[in-house]
Amino acid sequence: MVVNLATVLFLIGYYIVWKNERTAGIIFLFHWVIMWVITLFLAETDRGMSVVLGFPLFILGILFIISWYWKKSKEKTA
Repeated sequence: MVVNLATVLFLIGYYIVWKNERTAGIIFLFHWVIMWVITLFLAETDRGMSVVLGFPLFILGILFIISWYWKKSKEKTA
């Protein structure tokens, strides 16, 4: 059930990317944290695979937040 929730959270974040980069970045980071929780506390086999496969999403979330911050700072200076 937690994996399904994480998948739904990912899809929500993917949809929000076009509307708000900061929110999507936070959702993607939260998705990666959920993958860590699944790996550490719930998974019995293939424990590290979800974290490894989720790492690019973690990087993407950080890049969305940085992009939002740069756009926000450009709007302030303009």
